[in-house]
Amino acid sequence: MTFQSRIDKRFVAFIILVMLSVVCFAGGTLLFSATTIWEWLPFIFLVVVVSLCFWMLGTVKYVVMAQKLIVRAGPVKSTIPYQKINRIERFRGMGYTSGGYKFHLAGDGLEIYYSTGLLGSVRISPQQDERFIKEIRKHLSNDSIYL
Repeated sequence: MTFQSRIDKRFVAFIILVMLSVVCFAGGTLLFSATTIWEWLPFIFLVVVVSLCFWMLGTVKYVVMAQKLIVRAGPVKSTIPYQKINRIERFRGMGYTSGGYKFHLAGDGLEIYYSTGLLGSVRISPQQDERFIKEIRKHLSNDSIYL
C-alpha cells in the first residue's frame, strides 16, 4: 500500500522560492559576465542539483510491503525490513538538527528508528497517519509503536 507525504504548503513554497532565487541570481550574474562554457559549468551543476531537489520534493512516498517498508524521494530509496524496526514515535517540528533521514514535507509526523539505518532513523509524514500506523502494525511482531 502506498502513502503520499503530507505537505506543508508554506514550507515547500519557501524552499521553491529560495531555490529559484538562487538559480535566477546566479544565472543573471553569469549572463553578463560569462564568456566561456567553463564559466557556465557551476551554474549548470546548480541547475542539475535544483532539478534533483524538485524531483525529490514532488515524489516523496512511503510503500508498505509484505516484508519491508520502502521510503522513497526521487532517486533516493530507503528500505526498512520490519524485523529491524526498534520503535516508532511521533515528532513535532522540522527537526533539522536531529539525527536520521528527513523524508517529510510537514512539521509533524512519525520517526521510525531501525537498526540497519546509516543514521538510525527516518522521519516521515504520511497523509493518512492513522491508516499508515494501522497498516504497519500488521507487519510488526513487537509492540514498538509509541504514540
